[in-house]
Amino acid sequence: MLDETEFDDWAVAEVSATDPLMVLDLRTTGLLRLGVSTDAARAKAHNDGQELSETVYGTFDVDGLLYGSRLTGAHCLAVYDRAVTCKLDATPAIELLRHPGLVPALQEIGVTVRSSRFL
Repeated sequence: MLDETEFDDWAVAEVSATDPLMVLDLRTTGLLRLGVSTDAARAKAHNDGQELSETVYGTFDVDGLLYGSRLTGAHCLAVYDRAVTCKLDATPAIELLRHPGLVPALQEIGVTVRSSRFL
């Protein structure tokens, strides 16, 4: 069970690319081809990944990194600031708790949201 106040500082917006993004794909053999430890994309600690990202950012003209989630295997995209203003567009942000898909998604994994604001 989560208290709804845990969502107070969070908002959500839908982001879409207005132009193709040039990304470095680290999902399969990208790390091996670069000679980089797989810890950079798959370790619990983020130090190696942050160091790799800083090196890529300063060395290559790419918009971000495409990598696999360590926990779920889902595809994740980290977009660098240099691409945000010229290649991305976003809807206005709304409070996360107001997003119509949040509560059903949490219920699907057995999490409920408790309202304590009016107690």
